[in-house]
Amino acid sequence: MRYSFISEGESHYICMHAEAAMYLRLKGEGFAEQCLQNRILFRETTEETVDQEFSDEKLFLDLSYLQVMEEGVAELLINAIQKWISCNCEVYLIKTEPELYEGLKPELERLRAAGHLTVTKDADNKIIIRFTGTPPEERNANWIKNTVHHIHKENIMLLREETPSGKKIPVVRLLAQEENCLIYFFYRMAVRMVESGMCHATYEENRNYFLLPLCGDAVPVAMELAAFLHMEVADEEKNLQAEAKYIIVRDVIRMTCQQNAITRRARAAGAEIVGAVCLLDIYTGIGAREKRVSFYTIDMDKGSAFKEMWLKNDL
Repeated sequence: MRYSFISEGESHYICMHAEAAMYLRLKGEGFAEQCLQNRILFRETTEETVDQEFSDEKLFLDLSYLQVMEEGVAELLINAIQKWISCNCEVYLIKTEPELYEGLKPELERLRAAGHLTVTKDADNKIIIRFTGTPPEERNANWIKNTVHHIHKENIMLLREETPSGKKIPVVRLLAQEENCLIYFFYRMAVRMVESGMCHATYEENRNYFLLPLCGDAVPVAMELAAFLHMEVADEEKNLQAEAKYIIVRDVIRMTCQQNAITRRARAAGAEIVGAVCLLDIYTGIGAREKRVSFYTIDMDKGSAFKEMWLKNDL
């Protein structure tokens, strides 16, 4: 099952690290603790990806964080790419770590005869490998970034719904319907929380950290994040523990009045609110600005603006 497979029109995206993370998470105790720290491209998750058929389309395989491959994976992946470009598909390996690229290089040589192979770098000095069966049109790193950005944007907007109480992402219903891309979004949120320094990737480091859901709709969000972060979910905000660190979890943040009140109570109890995380952030210009991570941000002063993994330390 591909949790990160999302599409917009004829453009498709798969995050191979997310697939590996879910593979480890579902293997159970002992393996789940490795999911966000994993740097291996597994054969099993690669096989699920290469079974997909693509024709006259664009496929973006995100190789972020992966550094080594299990035996035979490079050959498996390149064989699939050769098949896809023979069907007039454009294939992009994006955000490729130099270590992984070195492992792919021997197999890449086979594709020089099968199609057009272009190797460039993005703004973060990660490697982009592009494969086409015909002479390529002009494609640069910005075009790739904007296309992937748009794929994410459109899928977030599909999940967002208008309700009598305002904009909402119906997490419980979507999870019940096995909306797999929502699981992928939780994975991305967890990764971004770690990268921002809000928390850590291991249970040992997160022993004193707690996810604090502020409403019933936030509980499933907190539970999914907890599974990736190996973090405990606090029972309720009234029982804040001294010296503990809390991350506020909401499905939607509209105003920060409640968050400010909890921050004051946490300080009085000797605890700390280290940030907030939500799926949909609606900034109204009211309330204190706190560090928070979200997927979709709406600034009521500036209009709707999608920010993938949006994080601002001064918000």
